[in-house]
Amino acid sequence: RRCPHLNADLTRFGIVEGNQLTCQLHGWKFDLASGRCLTSVGHEIRSEPAGNNL
Repeated sequence: RRCPHLNADLTRFGIVEGNQLTCQLHGWKFDLASGRCLTSVGHEIRSEPAGNNL
């Protein structure tokens, strides 16, 4: 839920485009399937299926 860079709340500051989540505060991008950070090595986020709750 939080960006590893400055702990930004990605439910408020994240934008989903395709299979990527981008933090609007500093532009860090994450792969939604794996949680891997695409802009900074070693700063993954936990990635879990959303299920049918959305």
